[in-house]
Amino acid sequence: MIDEIGSIKEAKELTKKLSGVKEARWKEKSKFEQYLENFAENSAKVFVNQIKGWVIN
Repeated sequence: MIDEIGSIKEAKELTKKLSGVKEARWKEKSKFEQYLENFAENSAKVFVNQIKGWVIN
């Protein structure tokens, strides 16, 4: 849809218009949520790599 419309904002407006909703609520992660997810993912990778090091040695 974005390719045909041009921008996310325009795509959201068209989706809102076509769906007939009065107030659209979009599921978007905040910067803090993105940070926490990234932190958790990286922490898990470090933890797994550490365990691999212990098992191999």
